[in-house]
Amino acid sequence: MTEPKGENMKKLLLTVALLSSTAGFAFNAQQEFQAKCQMCHTLGAQAVGPDLLMAIPRARKFFGKKADKFFLDFMKNPAASIQANPKYVATWGKPAMNAMPPQPFNADQVKKLIAWIESQKK
Repeated sequence: MTEPKGENMKKLLLTVALLSSTAGFAFNAQQEFQAKCQMCHTLGAQAVGPDLLMAIPRARKFFGKKADKFFLDFMKNPAASIQANPKYVATWGKPAMNAMPPQPFNADQVKKLIAWIESQKK
């Protein structure tokens, strides 16, 4: 049974409205850090995961202009990134812990998250 044209149009408009409204939510890097990172990472001290105020500059120094791509790749698939970059992992001074789950951030969100973390340096 097919729906009347008016019902299809209502569903389409509702879908567009929902997609538009969720796309408009601003990415809040601090909230994302607190929700997804803070349980293992700190800013200024070692925790389960590395201190990100030390790890991010170390990655920038190692990867140079390719650091932003590394950050995105690492967030999308930490295990693959660790395997693909053994020379960088060696700079950590201890064995890599492969416990970080993949994160659902896009490139723009990763840049904002990294920028927010870097802004926290005192």
